[in-house]
Parts: sequence; structure tokens; C-alpha cells
Amino acid sequence: AKAAGSSTVSGVNVGGALASKKDGASVSSWARDGVGWAVANGVMGNAGSINPASGVSRAEAATMAVNYQPEKFSA
Repeated sequence: AKAAGSSTVSGVNVGGALASKKDGASVSSWARDGVGWAVANGVMGNAGSINPASGVSRAEAATMAVNYQPEKFSA
């Protein structure tokens, strides 16, 4: 849960998570909380960047799904 006016989402310091990526400052304000949470939890940005200005391919979406719940996709 996010407190009003806070940069913490579900215990994640959004600014710190985004600052850990070379292009984290380029994330749009409306997406910062979600992307920051996803970066901090290893869902996205594992290659060292986020690429906030690009689209998401099917392969990238599938990778994020597996990173979010790996136990659901393990053989």
C-alpha cells in the first residue's frame, strides 16, 4: 500500500530502486511507483536498464511474468 505523498510502495523505496538503473530518471511520473516496485522486486530492469521510452515485446512481458511468480512457471 502507498501512503499519500510517500515515495515508498509496499516497503520499497521507489527513488532508490529507480536510481539503481542508468535510465531510472527517465520513467514518467505516472509510472514511477509501479516501475520502482517492479525494479526493486526483480520483475524488470534485470539487464541494468529499464528502457522507459520503448515498447514491451512479448518476450519481455513473458520474462516479467516469470520473474514475478517463478514458481508458477517452473517445470
